[in-house]
Amino acid sequence: MKYYLLINAFLLLVLSAQAQEKLSLSAAVEKALNNAYNLKSANTNLAISEKSNNWGEAGKMPTISTSFQNSNTYSSIQNPTSFLNGADVLGSNSTVSVDLQWTLFDGGRVKSSKKRLATVVEQNKADLQVIVDNVTLQVSKNYYNVLIQEKRLKMLAELLKLSRDKITYIEAKRAYGQAIEFDLLQVRDAYLNDSIQWVLQQTNYKNALQNLALTMGLEVTEDLNFSLGDSIRYDLKKYSFDELLDEMKTNNRQLNAEKIKIKIAQTDIELQKANLLPRVILGANVSEQLNVARIEGKQPIIPNTWRGGTTTSAGLNFSLNYTIYNGGKINRAIEVSELRKNIAEFSAKDLERRLSQQLKIAYNLYENQKNVLNLSLEMLSNSTRNLEIAEERFKAGTLNYFDFRTIQINYFRTVNTVQDAFINAKNTELDMLLQSGLLMKKD
Repeated sequence: MKYYLLINAFLLLVLSAQAQEKLSLSAAVEKALNNAYNLKSANTNLAISEKSNNWGEAGKMPTISTSFQNSNTYSSIQNPTSFLNGADVLGSNSTVSVDLQWTLFDGGRVKSSKKRLATVVEQNKADLQVIVDNVTLQVSKNYYNVLIQEKRLKMLAELLKLSRDKITYIEAKRAYGQAIEFDLLQVRDAYLNDSIQWVLQQTNYKNALQNLALTMGLEVTEDLNFSLGDSIRYDLKKYSFDELLDEMKTNNRQLNAEKIKIKIAQTDIELQKANLLPRVILGANVSEQLNVARIEGKQPIIPNTWRGGTTTSAGLNFSLNYTIYNGGKINRAIEVSELRKNIAEFSAKDLERRLSQQLKIAYNLYENQKNVLNLSLEMLSNSTRNLEIAEERFKAGTLNYFDFRTIQINYFRTVNTVQDAFINAKNTELDMLLQSGLLMKKD
């Protein structure tokens, strides 16, 4: 009975998986990208830099401000020398003004600042793409691992069924005196061993599902399960190293990020050089001033009423600022900026050299693993045919169970070898595509 319970448990697992919606690799990547908090942060940084990337932020537009001031006074005059002696004076002064400040020339600082803001947008886009590529890489690797572990689980279930059939077959032969208890014990021992392997594979499959769920940003639960829509094809794509190298120099995210740092360093030099040139500022002002006063205690000489008037003022001013000498501070800042640009260039060249070496290693490894896969597939073809012949001979009674079991185990080991060779080559291919900047462009 316990043998059938194990098989039934697997059938329930398969049926529940079939009832679920199929999850393709592209859908898994999309879910992971939607749930990635670091990607959301990168998108927010990109939005901030895009909002800042305008001429107003760079200083091209004028600054216009308005102000209002009001002051009120009270004076009690007790001064014999004043014609207002003995009077109480109430006064109010209000001023409304509009001021304009506009930098007409600043040594090209505005243009350089705008260029730097645009470069920061590029940098944030590059950072975002690095995150997208890394998420895609991890999801892809875990997705293919789930496919492999699922195939192994199903294969072991098939092996269990075959082993159970062998038990039934031996029990039938024993009933007619064509087999002994020793034969039955051997097939049962094989079945129990296969059952242990199937239970262990369940753990491997569950762990693979959990890793996939984690990379997709999903909650890991006890009843976690996916029905994967894609299937494994053992045909691997052929690549040209020279083409991959050219793509890497153009599309590699890390290398592009280093090139952006060089552009930022160049704009920093331009900003420092702007301090060598004069700065011309236009200033304009318009104001309206209202003054009113009321004098009490001097009637009838001065009427006890509010009296006053307005004063309108306007001005247009130009100012020129030029630093003649500040201890060489400007020149030193320019030299430091140039040195920082040199550092960024050295870093980019060193990264390109290291990436080229890593790509060469990955390419050679991929070609080697692809050859191993092809040889494993040939070996699997031989093992499959050998198993078919062994089953015919075992049923005909010309092959003993021990030899048949050996051939059967060799077949499943060969299947595992093929799957291991495939997943190793696939992981290397994904790493190679990431280095070349082609991961998101893969078929």
